[in-house]
Amino acid sequence: MSKTMNSVEFELVRELEARIITGKIKVGEFLPPERTLSNEMELSRPVIHNALIRLEEKGFIQIIPRRGARVLDYKVHGYLNVINSLIECHGSELNHHFRNSILNLLKGHCDLLVADITGNEYDAVLELPKETLFEAMNANSKPQKIDAFMELYTHFGQSAVNPFYSMFINSCHAALRDIAQSLVDRDSAYHTFLRLWTSLLHQLKAKNAEKAYAINQTLFELLFDVWK
Repeated sequence: MSKTMNSVEFELVRELEARIITGKIKVGEFLPPERTLSNEMELSRPVIHNALIRLEEKGFIQIIPRRGARVLDYKVHGYLNVINSLIECHGSELNHHFRNSILNLLKGHCDLLVADITGNEYDAVLELPKETLFEAMNANSKPQKIDAFMELYTHFGQSAVNPFYSMFINSCHAALRDIAQSLVDRDSAYHTFLRLWTSLLHQLKAKNAEKAYAINQTLFELLFDVWK
C-alpha cells in the first residue's frame, strides 16, 4: 500500500476519479502521461505518481509498465472504497436505486454487527463511550450532529470481534456522512434517530439480539425515508 495521502494528492485523486466516473475519460483510454499531468496540474511528478497508485488500488486504472495508466471499468474492477468516490463525485445526484443499494448493504452489515456483539459465542465488547451518545444528544450545529452520527457508527464497527466490520464502515464513510447530512436537515428525524440508537445500545448491552434486530430495522426504515 502507498503511504497516507497529503491534501494535494487527495484532491488530485478526487479530480481524476471524477473524470473517470463522469465519463470524461473513457474505459480503455489511457490517462495522459505523468509528465503531461504534472504540467497540466502544476504538480510534481512524485505527487502525480502517488495519485496514480491510489487510483490503481481502488480499481480505477491499471498501470502498465512503459505504456501508461489505462482506465478500467470500476463497476467490474472497483473495490468497496469506490463507494466513497461515487458519493463524493455525485452527491445528491445519486439515483434512488444506488442509494437503496448502499442502505441495504449498510443495514445487512449492521445486522451482522448485532449478531457479533450479542452472540454468546463471541467476546465482543460494545465500546461505545457514554460521551459519544451524550455529545450526539447535545450537539447544536449541523456539523456537530453529523460528526456525532459518524462517531456512533465508527464505534459500532470497532466493537465487533471481526475487524471487517470496522473496515466496511470506513469504506462507506462518505455515504454515511451524506446520509447524516440528510438526517440532520430534518430535526425531528435526527431526534428520532437518537432515541432509537439509545434503545439499540441498551439491547446490545443486554445481549438481546431479537430486540436489537427489530430496532435496527426501524432505524434503517428512518434512514431510507430521509435519504431518498
